[in-house]
Amino acid sequence: MNRRLIVICAVAFLVALAVPAFAAVQNVKVSGDITATVVGRDHFNLGKVLSGGDTATSGSDDSAVVMSQTRLRVDADLTDNVSTTIRLLNERDWGTEAGTDYVGSSSSTNSTEINLDLAYVTLKEMLYSPLTVVIGRQNLRYGNALIVGDPDTSRQETSNAPQIVNRDLSVRKAFDAVRAILNYDPLTIDLFASKIDENRKISGEDIPDKDDVNLYGLVANYKLGDKYNSIVEGYFISRRNDSTLVALNKAADVVNAPGFRIATNPIKGLMLSLEQAWQFGNKSLLASSNANAKRGAMATQFISSYALPFEKISKYAPVVGLGWSRFSGDKNPADGTGAGGGAGSVGDKTYTAWDPMYIDQGVGTIANVLFDKTNVKVLNANMAINPMEDVNLRLDYTALWLDKKLNTNKMGTSGLDLYTLYQTSGRSYYPTMADGSQKTFQGFELDGTLTYDYTEDVQFKLLGGAFYPGSIFDKVNRKAATQVIGSCKVVF
Repeated sequence: MNRRLIVICAVAFLVALAVPAFAAVQNVKVSGDITATVVGRDHFNLGKVLSGGDTATSGSDDSAVVMSQTRLRVDADLTDNVSTTIRLLNERDWGTEAGTDYVGSSSSTNSTEINLDLAYVTLKEMLYSPLTVVIGRQNLRYGNALIVGDPDTSRQETSNAPQIVNRDLSVRKAFDAVRAILNYDPLTIDLFASKIDENRKISGEDIPDKDDVNLYGLVANYKLGDKYNSIVEGYFISRRNDSTLVALNKAADVVNAPGFRIATNPIKGLMLSLEQAWQFGNKSLLASSNANAKRGAMATQFISSYALPFEKISKYAPVVGLGWSRFSGDKNPADGTGAGGGAGSVGDKTYTAWDPMYIDQGVGTIANVLFDKTNVKVLNANMAINPMEDVNLRLDYTALWLDKKLNTNKMGTSGLDLYTLYQTSGRSYYPTMADGSQKTFQGFELDGTLTYDYTEDVQFKLLGGAFYPGSIFDKVNRKAATQVIGSCKVVF
């Protein structure tokens, strides 16, 4: 375990010993939710027949399943300042009890088994009144979750034996972490340390128990107190991945991500948000060589929404939105050099591809499955109305472009990870790209979501969408991917 995390836990333990505590429970609250979802998806391989050389990396392009997601949560107040939270989770496709998981490995896990989703203790006014400490498995989400929000980057749940084929629909979001929150209203300072991966001994190496993945962060949020409800947020997030410490590559993979976010409501009904982040550190490359590169990436995001104030249509509560995101790319992500060096070359240039880290944002519900949040520019325009009481209709248009043109001499080469298409099951393959086109348009997606609040506790939702591949793909990979998802959710 990382030495700094050990010190943090030890200090928290020693302080806890000095603070009187009583195990009597003052209040217990039980809550939860049950969601049943029908999922129909077609052509998520964009039409290419996965055969021949692609079979080793091919994935499930279609799915037609019914799945359930069940959560049970218990919150207990032990004293005025000490509380605990436990939430249990089961996610399963109907008709699957045991056998194999959805990445082709054998699994003895029964799909009806229960997983631990949340388990943490909250200590308010610890040491002195502004300090709150949260210890255990908990959600970490900051701002619009551009950097931290989901340990699986919102695209695929990566437990050892996933029991749902559509892993991007998983509701697992928790991190194992220690968190200290200092509330100096209007300033809030949040510090955390999270263990992402712990002590997997590297076979055949003399460096056991030194390949952890750790995440650290400091987030400061300040409310300006003006009539526009403006906030300014600054942060510094750092992830250290020591799993690259193999015989020929001794440098850890490190991503340091400083950034800031500004949000304001300049006029009634209008929300504006701007976020800017950078990444620096070390990119560990090619386990078969001693190749490393300096990181130098950046991301920019603008989000806006406006509740139209026109009286004649006010009963429909119309809202329009516009968003723009840019995640920087690298011309040759396979070797990590910005200058186009061949595979195996030493990464003596700056690696400019954005690392998604632990983002919890989609770029279109289908595109969110197919593509990583890197080397991409995303435009989203949306509109939502309430056509009748308790019914909401939302329409989304999402378009994607490459941020940086790739080395087209290597496009479609399955041996190089220049462009990866992901699948619902978590597998991936390399699609056929347009030969030497130097084009950047990845495609566009249309989505429609209809939501019906049957009661305060019961909600029905129907989502339909289609993604149309763009000019960067060869004609064999230009078949539209489509989906229809219907769900019923009960909250108690």
